[in-house]
Formats: sequence, structure tokens, C-alpha cells
Amino acid sequence: MAVKEKELSRRRFIKSAGATLAVTALSAGVGGLLTGCSKPEEETTGGANGQTVEVTWPLGYKPLNPDKAEEMAYNSYKAGNGCAQGVADALLGLAAEEYGAPYSYIPPQMFNVGKGGIVGWGASCGALLGAVFFIGLVAPQEDQAAIVNELMAWYQQASFPYYKPSDMEFKQTVADSTLCHVSVTRFLQENNLEANAPEKAERCGGLSGDVARKTVELLNAYVDNQFTAVHKPQGAETCTTCHSNDHQGKDNCVTCHGEVDEIHDF
Repeated sequence: MAVKEKELSRRRFIKSAGATLAVTALSAGVGGLLTGCSKPEEETTGGANGQTVEVTWPLGYKPLNPDKAEEMAYNSYKAGNGCAQGVADALLGLAAEEYGAPYSYIPPQMFNVGKGGIVGWGASCGALLGAVFFIGLVAPQEDQAAIVNELMAWYQQASFPYYKPSDMEFKQTVADSTLCHVSVTRFLQENNLEANAPEKAERCGGLSGDVARKTVELLNAYVDNQFTAVHKPQGAETCTTCHSNDHQGKDNCVTCHGEVDEIHDF
């Protein structure tokens, strides 16, 4: 059933029954010890010095400012935190401004390992990692896939970066993939740049801002019962016609493997 058709009320979304966690704040007010708790929903309280914060999953969400998210993610990336933490800094930071605890106790530094497609492995773009795990925090499990699929398909087809606060000049490029390796390599090749070029950092900073903005826009629409998926994965449907039993994935096969008539002799 489509997300929009479920007509989730704001109250159900914000106060959806879920697994209850007890967050014991450390005196520094940053870390926390998570323990299972079988108590029913309780009003959220917060504070340091050993206070306990009772919360439920999914966590609450209020519409956030996409302009702020965009700027915060870009600035965090440019400060050296990478794309995954950059997006997490924006999303968790804005949520903390709205709610305080428990968002204020979730360290965005935990997402730093996502940079470079997970510490340089070139796997899933780190900006997406920061985004999808935030969606997992605030959306019920039965609705997460629709939102994440829309974000991923949009990324695959987007001409990055849209957010370009500097006067640095370079071509925007479409990755045709959600992989960091493909996304960055295509940008570098089409702009005749090396990996350490300042334009690459500017591009990935802008991309981090783009992903943070898009995530906020999707969640804002979702909580207001206005979410509708408009993007579909591209490039895998031809291959899965024959490889449905020995293939897993939704990303564009052609980007890396070539067109069907280039790799098959039918």
C-alpha cells in the first residue's frame, strides 16, 4: 500500500508505538547507555548528570528547514567531517534544535566512517548513509523502504551538485549510480580533474547539502501525508529479465557492466 494512502496522522507518526529505550545520559551530556525497557510510552525528559530519558521508536519528527539542512551539511563537509557525518550533522542537529533529547545525545561523529563510500572503499555514497539511517530513526519500519527508495532513485538520476555556494566553476554530472566510486569518478572524468582537486571537495560538499535537503523535503512531505514517490530505479530492469535468480540490486547495471549488446553475444 502506498505511503500516501495510509494517511498517517501527525500524532501517529510522532507518537507511534514502538520499542522503548532508556537513554542514560552521561554527565558530559554527549554519550549514552542504551538498555531495553518494557515500560509504555512516557513523556520525554532530558538532561545530564545521570538523568534517564524515556523515548520510543520511531523517534518524533517535526518538519525541518531544508535550507538550513543544506547549509549545515555543506559546512560540516567543508570542515573536514566527510559526507556521511556532514548529512548527519545537519539532520540530527536540526532535530536536536526541535526536540533536544534524545537527538542531542546521538553523536554524529559515529557516521564519520561513512566518508568516501565507507572509509574510502567507494561503496554506497556516504551522504546517503547519513540520510537513510536518519530516516530509520524517525519513520516506522513499514514506511521506510518507500522513502529510502525515492531518495536512492533520485540520487541515481540527479545532476550534482545543485547547491553551489562558492564561485568555483565545474560541470554538474549525473552519476547513474548510488556508489561513491562511480559518482566521484564520473565527475572527475567529465571535468578532467584529479581526485585531490579542490573542485572535487566542493562538489562533494554541495552534494552533501543536496542529500540533506532532499531528505528533509521527503520527510516533511511524509509527516504531512503528502509524500508521493516520483523516481524509479533505472538501468537494472533489462538485466533482471534474464538474471532474476542470480542478481541482487536495484542500481544501474549498465553504468559499470556496459550495454547488453556489449557484454552478451545473443
